[in-house]
Amino acid sequence: MKTECRIFKGSARYERERPGGHVLRIEPEGLSEEDGHPVFVIREDDWEGEVRPSTKYGCDFQLELYAGPK
Repeated sequence: MKTECRIFKGSARYERERPGGHVLRIEPEGLSEEDGHPVFVIREDDWEGEVRPSTKYGCDFQLELYAGPK
């Protein structure tokens, strides 16, 4: 299976005590109206990845998300 790397930069907001647990809501920047304004919603209870400090892409934090089977 071929993996492809895509970089999304955006603004994130941590929301506490929502139904279903805490969430990190990420709104990517630079997307057009045609893209439908996607938002990544990471549920703390379901998230198995890492959120780590990083300035590699000009951001404060970095997440790595994978689609498909591990």
